[in-house]
Amino acid sequence: MPCVCCKKDCWYSIAAAATHELGHMPGEAGEREALATLRLIRACMISDCADVCLVRVPF
Repeated sequence: MPCVCCKKDCWYSIAAAATHELGHMPGEAGEREALATLRLIRACMISDCADVCLVRVPF
């Protein structure tokens, strides 16, 4: 479960930081905010979770 925990940590920490920075939930002022936040979450998952998440080969 370390992979899932890492990804959840990225999700919640980036969302909280974006909410603090914007003063409202990302996406309330437009789709661009939401997409930018999702890109940051994805970047966090790629950079911070690569060591704990195994790459799985699709069928």
